[in-house]
Amino acid sequence: MSIKQKLILIILAVILLSALIVTGCTKGISRGWAGGAVTSDGKLFVASMNGRIIPIDASSNAILGQAFQVTVTSSGGLSCIPSCSSQSTPLVIYASPVVLNTADPNSKVVYIGGTDGKLYAYTFNNNAWSAEP
Repeated sequence: MSIKQKLILIILAVILLSALIVTGCTKGISRGWAGGAVTSDGKLFVASMNGRIIPIDASSNAILGQAFQVTVTSSGGLSCIPSCSSQSTPLVIYASPVVLNTADPNSKVVYIGGTDGKLYAYTFNNNAWSAEP
């Protein structure tokens, strides 16, 4: 292999490595396609494409309280580089939520799974959200 060919291979390797570093530090555009879950008392919990859980009264189609934005702290591909430091981003929800009725008829525990492989639980009580199940 000639010196010219070796130089070309080195340049291509540096370009490829640079591209991998840059793409590892940027936020990807990920969207979920989760559905909803209806409870026995007519509440519909829908997971949106941008990481929100929206509580809806199924009979009146009214949103109950506020939509809950689920966020996770994540870092880019190379967290040692300042531009890739930890940041809070919306959780991509791929599966429909699972809702558990509790002893209190006004309280529901909503479980969701994220693309990070974790299961999250949030309590919806009297049209307000809490991260404590």
